[in-house]
Amino acid sequence: MSTQQLTMYTDKKLVPVPQNSGDWNSIPYGMVFPSRADPVDAGDYYKWVIETDFDGEASQKVQDSFFNRCASWATTFSPYNGERPDGMYFFFGLWLYINMPCGGGYGSLIYIARGKSGKENPWWSGSGGFTVSGDHKSATITYLGGSTCTNAKTIEIISGGNVGEINFYINKYTTS
Repeated sequence: MSTQQLTMYTDKKLVPVPQNSGDWNSIPYGMVFPSRADPVDAGDYYKWVIETDFDGEASQKVQDSFFNRCASWATTFSPYNGERPDGMYFFFGLWLYINMPCGGGYGSLIYIARGKSGKENPWWSGSGGFTVSGDHKSATITYLGGSTCTNAKTIEIISGGNVGEINFYINKYTTS
């Protein structure tokens, strides 16, 4: 087994929480369950390290399973290379919790995968809640408030990164 490590930077209002095997009755093909270290304060942001052990080949079957969890290719991006991957090695789920101004939080389920793209092995992310850029190199998630937090009018999370990291930052945080 080799350790696969993802570096994630987030706004200090965002907390990633990995899914675990107990969250599933039937575990999707290619899904793994990572560990997450406590965050390191990086100024205005937190730096998280997410690790998982995996050895194996990239496959179309894992990629299809990942795309099914994310809703489709249209809601998937890679900050390093927006082109469709040649296959995926594995993927995992993260709840990305937003600390709301009214107290409590709101979680958005995202999936992150290690994929093959030519000679590189960049990270990919997807979610049915993403609006993905035309070049598939970034995405946004928009939360428009609701009955549990009516003073949160618009929260927009933008994402980007490179071959070894994925970043999630709050771009717009409008309250009443």
